[in-house]
Amino acid sequence: MFDLYIVFLVIICIFLIYMVNDMYCTYKSNILYREIKHDSDFATAEEYIDKIEKKRYISPLDSYRMGSVYDFILKDSKQAHKHYMKAISDVKSRPSSGGDIFIQTRLRDRIRINAIAEDDDNKYDIDEVDELYNEIMNLEIMFDHLSRSGERSHRPKSKKIEDKIEWTSDSQNVHDSNINNELKHGFKKITESNKDAFLWNISDIENYFNHVYTHEISDAETHNIKDSLKMLNYIKKKGASKIMKLGVSETNFISNVFTKMYCEEDAKKRKTMMENFLLNLADSYNKGSPVCITGRVTRVLTSFSDMDENNPTLGILKAKPVIRNEILMKAANIRNKIYENADREIKDKYDSGENDHDVRQLEDDMKANISAMIENDYSNIKEEDSKFISDIYAEIVESI
Repeated sequence: MFDLYIVFLVIICIFLIYMVNDMYCTYKSNILYREIKHDSDFATAEEYIDKIEKKRYISPLDSYRMGSVYDFILKDSKQAHKHYMKAISDVKSRPSSGGDIFIQTRLRDRIRINAIAEDDDNKYDIDEVDELYNEIMNLEIMFDHLSRSGERSHRPKSKKIEDKIEWTSDSQNVHDSNINNELKHGFKKITESNKDAFLWNISDIENYFNHVYTHEISDAETHNIKDSLKMLNYIKKKGASKIMKLGVSETNFISNVFTKMYCEEDAKKRKTMMENFLLNLADSYNKGSPVCITGRVTRVLTSFSDMDENNPTLGILKAKPVIRNEILMKAANIRNKIYENADREIKDKYDSGENDHDVRQLEDDMKANISAMIENDYSNIKEEDSKFISDIYAEIVESI
């Protein structure tokens, strides 16, 4: 009996040690995460990773944070992907375990950033981006189903738009026609806004960053823009004489981009765009091996992402599979909301496949609202590739 008591005490002590260790590691890692000052603070980043890995229970938020540290600080895309996927897996198996919506939103942003990359120079492997996107879409579908759990839903499987959402891996999707169209459309907007402005040449842009901008930032930040300035110098000396997608030289492209940023009246936005511009130039430099021209152009253009109120889509570049899934998800949400607000009697007739006046009215309402969403959100894509958009709409109609 005494021996059993000793064993019980030992088990309790071990449990308490694990619990105290987890509490300490959580406390210490949270401090370390906040203390990571910049993307070259490797020592703090590695110490943070070490503390998290000593925890007995690693939360989905911990996994996401480890992924982001590996991704942006330690530049280890394989480890980043592993921890991002672990975060999604844990959220799916333990909903409401902490940071669900935050993780989902931040990873969607991460994918949007990466949608501009070239398959031959991307620091985050394109197939892994595809896998990450697919898992996030599945996670969103799961959240949607959970939010509507307990509702009567006797609709046939063929009548679920969500079931059409899928991701087809395509290592060439960064070269797909929609990204090319958005590049042309975005650059056209930039040149139109610059029509009455003095156009900076690339030598003046170099001088600005070397002699003006560097005096407005800290010494640490000055160190971080060295690769950006090397990339600018590379473009000045060896830049493409003509960007086939845009019909202008690379130096002209950079001149227009910088001029638009410099003319921004909102000082905070201008500063953010300049920072984005420099980061994207540094990323294009790729440690002395500049990425291909498409990679450079797409990276630089994303400097405007979410920055221009008059052109909210400027700098947001999406491949066709991303757009298709996005439209299907929005359409599913519209159709489900209209269905939920319908009278019980009409729902019953709709679910059973009847085709009377009330059901047709319900379906017409769904189609009209989905059509309006597509027209409002994707009109520029429809102008460039009407067949692509009409094919997606036809898919949606099949499920209504």
